[in-house]
Amino acid sequence: MEDELVIDKNIIKALNSSTRIKILKTLNERNKTLAKISRELNLSKPTLLEHLEILSDPKLIAKIERSKSNIVYYTLTHKGRGVLNPSERIKVMLLLMSTILSLIVSIFEFLKFVSGKKMKVVKEFLKAPGQPPVQKEIEILYHDPIDAAAGIILLLLACLAIYILLKPKDRMKLRVIFVR
Repeated sequence: MEDELVIDKNIIKALNSSTRIKILKTLNERNKTLAKISRELNLSKPTLLEHLEILSDPKLIAKIERSKSNIVYYTLTHKGRGVLNPSERIKVMLLLMSTILSLIVSIFEFLKFVSGKKMKVVKEFLKAPGQPPVQKEIEILYHDPIDAAAGIILLLLACLAIYILLKPKDRMKLRVIFVR
């Protein structure tokens, strides 16, 4: 199941402040408490709470309350990571392109192995005892095992890349919708 990232006016409002973007970036590192974020960004706690509320509204961040210790952590949600790291789509495209290239080259290497290379070899034949040997040039078909090995390795790399691409974990479909 794919998640969709819908960019609406609440997300645009949340991202319309350099302070809130700094908050998202600091939460991208790890979960942090209000005091820790306040110290890192040099913001007062009431001001920070205002910004955190605006970021919580479109669900870019979430609160994690520890019941035993009464400590509240703030964390970046999956949606927040998608907004903050749009380069995931570029990574997927690069992986897809390298997979296709790897498949093409592996097919080429297999075809090279199957078709082989024609080589001319000089072979000596004995005609009769006591006579000098006769040299004849023979054409042979040579199958280079390096071509087969390269083809197999590239095919395995392509299969690994396809597995990574099709793995459902952390896939995100990016759809931008501007809502008034």
